[in-house]
Amino acid sequence: MIYLASPYMHADPAVIERRVEIAAAVTMRMMNEGKRVYCPVVHGHSLQQISEVPASEEAWVQHGLEMLAKCDSLVLLPLMGWTNSSGCFAECTLADKLGKRMSVYQLDRNHPEQGMTYPKEHEIQKVFDGGQHFYLNERQKHELYALFLEKQ
Repeated sequence: MIYLASPYMHADPAVIERRVEIAAAVTMRMMNEGKRVYCPVVHGHSLQQISEVPASEEAWVQHGLEMLAKCDSLVLLPLMGWTNSSGCFAECTLADKLGKRMSVYQLDRNHPEQGMTYPKEHEIQKVFDGGQHFYLNERQKHELYALFLEKQ
């Protein structure tokens, strides 16, 4: 099973909604390709919307990390703000620690689901060369972490 990591939290509720929409569209695209995918943003957001007593952010992070441990690989969806996401950082760190395969999903500028949320080219060009998604080697993982650390 693939764990699809993407940023979620933001001060603007409209940005959160857009992130959820994009994560859901990518999840469905991957599922339509025959992949089994768990995306905590899609799963958690839906449940939070119908719950009278929403879970804390800490509870969701813990739930996500436990689900990641059960998955075979992590695919990072690099939406705008991903380098500032403590959740994405924690997920990537755990995936690496557990020896999970890690890849970055390459967003398509021309696909309508990405719209205004496409990250700046220099943020992701350091990490991948092309293809829809691919597995990161050790150098690329190091560069991925460097992008997170630049924002801390």
